[in-house]
Amino acid sequence: MVVVAVRLWWLFMLLALFEFCKAKTQVDGLKNAFGKKLPSHRIFRDLFAREQRDEEPTDVFVSTARTLLAQLPDIPVLDKTHKLNMVNGLLSSRICNSIPRDQVTDFTKLIEKAYAVKVNFAEDQESKRKPKPERPKCHYCHNFGHVQSECP
Repeated sequence: MVVVAVRLWWLFMLLALFEFCKAKTQVDGLKNAFGKKLPSHRIFRDLFAREQRDEEPTDVFVSTARTLLAQLPDIPVLDKTHKLNMVNGLLSSRICNSIPRDQVTDFTKLIEKAYAVKVNFAEDQESKRKPKPERPKCHYCHNFGHVQSECP
């Protein structure tokens, strides 16, 4: 009785393994059929095609660049420092000039420091805005430029 149960269990395990392998093969087939496989020179061309725009969030820009860099073949190996240098050079000039390159050791720190620069820049812009002088409004005629005591 136990032998029959073990054989049945083993049969179901083999069936599950077969289904898993079949599904993995199908997923790999989809990746190969629809995945974008570019040669290295095309990946670099796409990477350097544009710099970060001022309104573009830095984390989105860096993630896009990292996605392109991840498509590079494993050989020859491109060092992390070189990847950081390339992406750092493509950041908007405001961010690039505000973050010394030697303070950034990985992409996470780059995004954190870029976010801090963006927040500081927004605060500076907010403080530079001049408040609009309030125009007096007449409560009698509801026109601007004078008060009720000066109403004609």
